[in-house]
Amino acid sequence: MPGPACCLLAAFIASGSVVEVAAGVDGEVAAGRAPVQLTGPEENSLTFTLVPGVGLRLRSLTNTLSLAYTPRVFYRVPNQLDVSRPLLLHQLQLNDTLLTARNMAWTSTAGLSVGELDYTASGLFPVGSSAVRAAVVDIVRAEGQTGFSYDITRRFRWTADVSAQYTTPLDDDAPATPPPVTMDGGDFSNLVVGTVPESAQVSGRSSFSYALSRQDRVAANGEVTYQWFPDTGRFLLLSPDLSWERQLSKQTTLALSGGFAYVITLATADGSNPGDALGGTGSIQLNSELHRARNVRVSANFASGIDWFFDPIAGTSQPRASVDAGSTIDIGREWSIGPNASFYTVIRGASTTVGGETTNVDGMMVPVASQAITPDATQVRAEVPVTYRLSDLVLLNFGVRGALRGRALSQSGFRLDERYEIWAFFGLTVRLTSGEDNAMWLAL
Repeated sequence: MPGPACCLLAAFIASGSVVEVAAGVDGEVAAGRAPVQLTGPEENSLTFTLVPGVGLRLRSLTNTLSLAYTPRVFYRVPNQLDVSRPLLLHQLQLNDTLLTARNMAWTSTAGLSVGELDYTASGLFPVGSSAVRAAVVDIVRAEGQTGFSYDITRRFRWTADVSAQYTTPLDDDAPATPPPVTMDGGDFSNLVVGTVPESAQVSGRSSFSYALSRQDRVAANGEVTYQWFPDTGRFLLLSPDLSWERQLSKQTTLALSGGFAYVITLATADGSNPGDALGGTGSIQLNSELHRARNVRVSANFASGIDWFFDPIAGTSQPRASVDAGSTIDIGREWSIGPNASFYTVIRGASTTVGGETTNVDGMMVPVASQAITPDATQVRAEVPVTYRLSDLVLLNFGVRGALRGRALSQSGFRLDERYEIWAFFGLTVRLTSGEDNAMWLAL
C-alpha cells in the first residue's frame, strides 16, 4: 500500500474512528447470443462471472474512507482463442469523503484494474465506449478524481475537481490487428485495433453557481482536458457552458445546459495538421418520482445531450450524442425492477481521428480526417434487471440485457443491427459486514 494511504489509515485509527470490515461475493450465469469478438458473427454463448470482494471502511464525524479489493473471474464458452481457463481482472478501489467545514466537502476516488478482459467485459470503461476489439486482452487501467464543493454564501457555491485516467495494454506481443474479417463484402480488419490502445486523459473542471430561489440555480462552468493517444495524436479540449437547474415540484427536477467545445490539435502521429475543431455541447436531464404508495414507489429519469467523448478503447476523441432513460420500481422491501435503455452515436462531422490519407488541393497534398468504419459507432443498449431481497445482505438478481451496434449514422450502409447481442442472466449477491448497515458501500 502506498505511503500516503498508510499514513491516512494510521491517522484514522489514532483518532478513534469506527472501523468496519465487509466481505461478499457476486456470481452470475448468463446465456445468450453475441459475437465472440467485435467483427465476428454472433454465436450461442454461456458466461460465468464471479466477483468476490473484501473491504475496509473507516468512519469519523468528518471523514469516511473505504478501501475495497474485488477481483473479477470470468469465463465464456465459446471464445475466440479457445482459452480453457477463467480470465482474472484485479480491481482495487479507494474512496474518501472529507467534511473540512460546515460549508465544504472534499471527495476523492482512485481505482486500479490489472488483468484480462473479454470482448463482453465493457463495464470497466465509461458507458457508451466502444467494445473491446479482441477476444481477450491484458490491460492496466488507472483512474482517479479529487474535488470539493464550497458554499461561499447561502446562495453562492463553488465546485472544482481534477480527474485523470490512463490505460495501456500488457500484451505487447499481440498482433496489431485481428485475423481478416469481411463485412458487407469488404475487408475492414485493418480498421479494427487488435487490442486496447494506450491512452491518457487529464481534465480539470470548475463551476460557480448561484441560487436564484429555492427552486432555481444557475451556473457558469468550464473544463480543460488534455488527451494523449500515441497512435493518433495529442489534443487539448476547451469546453465552457452555462447551466440551469429547477425544482419543478417536490417530486421533479429539471436541468439544462448549453455551451461549446473547441479542440486544438497539438500533434498527430503522422505529422499532419488536420486543423482544430469546434462543436456545440448541451444536455437536458429530468428526474421525477412518478408514484408513491404504501408498498410501491416508481421513479423515472431521462437524459439527453451532446458532448466531446474520450473513448479509451477505440482511441478516439469525438463529439457524441446520447439519450438515456430509465425507471426504478420498488415493490415493498423485497422487489426492485429497473428497466433502462440508452442510445449513443458518434457525430462524425467533426472527428479528431487523424489518418494518413491525403488529397490533392491545388497541387498540394492536404491530409484529411479518417472515416474508418467501426461497427459500434452507434449503439442501443437495454436492460431489465430484477432484484429480490432475500434479506438485508442477500440479493437474488435476474433479467435480460441486450445491445445493437452499427456504424455512424452519417456513413453509407448504416444498419443498427450490424452486430447484436442478447443475454438472459441469473445471479446471487451475498454480503457480510461488521457494521450496522448492509455494506452496500462494498461494490461487487
